[in-house]
Amino acid sequence: MNNKKEQTNFVSEYPYMPLFKIKEFLPMMKSRKVSIVSREKGFLKRLIDVNGRYDRMGYVDKTHYEKWLRRRENFIKRHMAQVILTDESLYDIDNLPTRRTLSFFAWGYDPSPKDTRKARIIIKRRTS
Repeated sequence: MNNKKEQTNFVSEYPYMPLFKIKEFLPMMKSRKVSIVSREKGFLKRLIDVNGRYDRMGYVDKTHYEKWLRRRENFIKRHMAQVILTDESLYDIDNLPTRRTLSFFAWGYDPSPKDTRKARIIIKRRTS
């Protein structure tokens, strides 16, 4: 067996959102009651543990041998299918992310970088 550190060759269908951008939305995730598992116990916790290095995410646990990046891919694919099927808006009337969009952020995915950029500006103006 090869004892060298495992390198992942996994290529995601969904671009990775930088950790510093995700962190800007943590207070909103909490106020909008995004799942505590999404925010503090699951993927986002692991991403923070590895300092935003998606290539170092590793396995979810030692018994199922499921990689975090594969779990992320499945979550996003499943939820994006629901968004498309129901023609759901990912940003509200104030151009702020919905709970579903914030959940995507917790999984390191930005479904609309242009709209997220606008939301970041709005949030910064409100807190200044």
